[in-house]
Amino acid sequence: MMGKYKGYHDAEGSFHNESGPALVTTFGDKHWYIHGKHHRIDAPAIEQSNGSKYWYVNGKLHRMDGPAVDHVSGDKEWWINGKQYPPAMWSRLVKLQVMW
Repeated sequence: MMGKYKGYHDAEGSFHNESGPALVTTFGDKHWYIHGKHHRIDAPAIEQSNGSKYWYVNGKLHRMDGPAVDHVSGDKEWWINGKQYPPAMWSRLVKLQVMW
């Protein structure tokens, strides 16, 4: 349960804000959305008050310069376009992408 929150919406009622978080919970979690999809370029789209961070692009977990999920526990997850990869495979895919 999210509890109370402050949010910004587009004309269709979806969370949306191009200049900052579209949703801030009373717990201090911040969520960036564009037309209802988690989205933020070059920074996490979800910043939890406990320190965990999640990078999304167009509603999919995605990050090409580090882990897309950085848990406060220290656990990390590597994702590209909504698909999770083991760290070594992620690294190879990122290197291949640079060559394209």
